[in-house]
Amino acid sequence: MSIVDSIHNPLATKSLIATLTKYDGNKEDYDTFLQQLQLYVRGNDKALNTNEKKITVALSYIKGGSATTWANGFTDEKLESRDFGMWNDFLDKFKKQFGKTTTQSNAITELKNLYQGKLTATEYWMQANALVGRAKLKKTKDFIFLK
Repeated sequence: MSIVDSIHNPLATKSLIATLTKYDGNKEDYDTFLQQLQLYVRGNDKALNTNEKKITVALSYIKGGSATTWANGFTDEKLESRDFGMWNDFLDKFKKQFGKTTTQSNAITELKNLYQGKLTATEYWMQANALVGRAKLKKTKDFIFLK
């Protein structure tokens, strides 16, 4: 793109994607960060046109808390080997470290500690299911009634 093109079309060189919020390993922020990261990479595909550029940008936003330890270890390994690998492999490693299994186990723990009034979530749903059965309602057919 020439200088003339960027003068006539300033958006041609400026990204419209918001910059990322740094990720510090906080489990509540994982899903949002991952979505932001993927949108950022897609929205800046002309500048981030190699696996190494995508990964190094991602690593630059993974700072603070437990995330720093993981990012530093990953960076040291890749700088030594001089091969940052593939973007999708990086995402898989990031997801394995911070993602679903951690999020899923946290959700299970929260469910175990969830109360409906004085009942635990398990007790509440056992009663709800028993009442649905006693009323001879079908969860799929009578779903509107069950709201």
